[in-house]
Amino acid sequence: MKKMVCLLTLAATLVSTSMSALAAPQPSSFSDVPAKHWAYDAVAQLAKSGIVTGYDEGTFRGDRTMTRYEMAQIIANAMTKEDKANAETKALINKLAAEFNSELDKLDAKVNRIDQRVSKVEDKISFSGSDTVRWVKWDKASGSSSHFRDGVTQNNFMLMAAAKVNEDISANFKWYVLRQESFGNPSQTTTSPNSNEGNNLVQGELSVRNFLGQAGVTLTGGRMVQAFGASGFIAALQGIDGVKLGFGNQVKVELGAADFSNPLSNYQKSYADIPAAPAANADYGALYFKDAAWVKASYKLSQATTVQGFGLKNTAGPAVASLYGVGLSTMAMPNLLFRADYVKNTEFDQYNTNVQYRLSYRGAVMNQPGSWGMHLDYGKAFARASLGWGDYNATALFPKAGIESWDVTFENTLAKNVMLKLARSFDSKNPVTGAKSVFGEWSRAQIEFLF
Repeated sequence: MKKMVCLLTLAATLVSTSMSALAAPQPSSFSDVPAKHWAYDAVAQLAKSGIVTGYDEGTFRGDRTMTRYEMAQIIANAMTKEDKANAETKALINKLAAEFNSELDKLDAKVNRIDQRVSKVEDKISFSGSDTVRWVKWDKASGSSSHFRDGVTQNNFMLMAAAKVNEDISANFKWYVLRQESFGNPSQTTTSPNSNEGNNLVQGELSVRNFLGQAGVTLTGGRMVQAFGASGFIAALQGIDGVKLGFGNQVKVELGAADFSNPLSNYQKSYADIPAAPAANADYGALYFKDAAWVKASYKLSQATTVQGFGLKNTAGPAVASLYGVGLSTMAMPNLLFRADYVKNTEFDQYNTNVQYRLSYRGAVMNQPGSWGMHLDYGKAFARASLGWGDYNATALFPKAGIESWDVTFENTLAKNVMLKLARSFDSKNPVTGAKSVFGEWSRAQIEFLF
């Protein structure tokens, strides 16, 4: 297929430049086609039938002779349109191809060189993207209906580009368009959760493998994504500005430092109260801080089980975050994956932990239509140990900060690169007071497109 595209491109170029090419001196290695050669009439017939276009019919009538290479170019053009030819015309094309076989072989070598150049470009840069459309509805707790909307519709469009500078250096770019519109209780304009209306986020990072000639050492810097935890629910922070260094073979280690306050990340904010800790009994609260440093490590115990840990501390202003966490991911049995995280913030004496569990059966795969999976989640996250909302760009379909709840998710790949997810929360409550969450229970439906 790629060769046919290259051949078509070459043929189009030949047609568009034919008149100047015909007037230019030709390589001496190609002899002229004699003026009375039957090929001129044959090509004129192809032009008359529309198989060859862009040439004056007189070109093939002996107004001037052509080199065999020029004739091969015309035949190559005709060969790309054989599907439009009738049986008689196809036979004529085949006869011409047999007559100018050696010249076509040389032309094919040229096409192969173009093919190689195309492959090199494809190897250096690639594009992909996704679009997620969501509908979220919550059953508000008693007495909260005057404060919050009934739900939101969300659209998360992402375009990605990956460029390879050389074998060790690569650049990755992401462009997010995050849009959200609320429904119900229209008088409320600022208090709906997860509010992020019409925001754009551009993210770009540069990665250097084998940094300073050290095998297995990777340096990454720029505006990037940073994840913590095994479950996917502790944090998946978008748009932080920083640098990180990864190394290790059996034990993989990462050291990093960054500014977490990019307001478009939808997790942290750059307001005057950074850094700040939420009230102990905050409902859907989370830590806010600007600069922080961290260390991560993971170790694969077996093909089925990986353990990991991390430590993170804010490095500017009042100390609000001195977190450490441990996580586990294990394939307990075929098609059954269990993940767990425990996080503690040692800056506080109580209400300072975050526990997340996820049990997954099977799992939908984007390129496998008909594949499906189910997930059962439990989390108890005190606000003072929560790194972020955990909803808009993270694995979680529901908030995982300042809440205790059970969640169930069903997912199914409807067609290749099209996935449906349906989810519902249960027994959502404030982890300190035990009172029903201000938003009550959540229902969610989303469809994801990958391209």
